[in-house]
Amino acid sequence: MFDSSSDYVTARVVGNKEGRLWLLRIFLRVVLLMFVAIDTSAATNKPIQSSTPHLVQITGAVKFVDLSLGLPNVTVSLEGNGVQVATQTNDAGVYRLVAAPGIYRLTFKGAGCAPIHLAAFRLKASDMKLPDIRLEPCVMNPARIEYDFKEDRFGTVARINQPAELIIRYGERVDIKGIRHYGGFLVSYEDKTPRSILFGAMASYDGLLIYADKLSFNKKKLILQAQGHVTAYKGNMRLQGERLSVNLRAKNPAQSIRIRIN
Repeated sequence: MFDSSSDYVTARVVGNKEGRLWLLRIFLRVVLLMFVAIDTSAATNKPIQSSTPHLVQITGAVKFVDLSLGLPNVTVSLEGNGVQVATQTNDAGVYRLVAAPGIYRLTFKGAGCAPIHLAAFRLKASDMKLPDIRLEPCVMNPARIEYDFKEDRFGTVARINQPAELIIRYGERVDIKGIRHYGGFLVSYEDKTPRSILFGAMASYDGLLIYADKLSFNKKKLILQAQGHVTAYKGNMRLQGERLSVNLRAKNPAQSIRIRIN
C-alpha cells in the first residue's frame, strides 16, 4: 500500500535518523512561516504616521490702554520654531494664529501706537488664549510724548524646553544698589482740554504679563516686583492689587507670585 522509498514511510515505519531530521526541518519551516505571517499582519495594521505637525490655536485681543476699546488692523507677528506668521486684528481687536507647539515671540504693531514685544513663551499641545494687550498712543495730533517707549531684555534661568527671557517696557529707569527701578511714561494732550495721562510699565515672561505704575528688578536674585495699580495675567489667571512679587528662579514662576491688595 505504501511506497517504501518515500521519506514519510521511512520516518513512520522505520523511524531512522534521516527521517527524524526531515520532520524537524518541516516543523522549523512551519514555525518560521507563522512568525513571518504575524509580523506582516502587524505591519499592515500599524497606523500610518502623518508628516503633518499637530497645530494649535493662539487667540487674544488688542485694546486701547484703558481696555475700553478693541483696536482693529493691528498687525500681530509670531516668530519662532523656524517659522514666521502674521495676521491682523478684526473690528473688535481680536486676533487668531495657528502654529505647532514650540517657543515663540509675539510683536504687536498698530498705526499711531508704539509697538509691543512679548517675551518668548511656550506654546504647548493645546489651544492658548493670551491676555489682552494694551497699546498706548505713540503719535496723536496734537500730542507730545514726554517719555519715550523703551524696553529692557534680560536672560533668566534656562531650563529644558522653557524660554529664559524677561522684557520690561518702561518710560523712565534708574539703578539703585543693584536693583533697577522702572516708571511709566507721561503723554500730554494739547487740544481743547489739555491733560496728561501716565501710562504704567509692563513686564512679560513666558506668557506671564504684568502691568503696574512701577516695576523693579533684582538682576542678581531674579526677583521682579510691581507697585501701584498692579494687574497680572497668566492663562486664565487674573490678579489685581497694589503690590506684587514674583521669583523668576522658581520652577514655576507664576506659582511663586505674591500679591497684596493694599
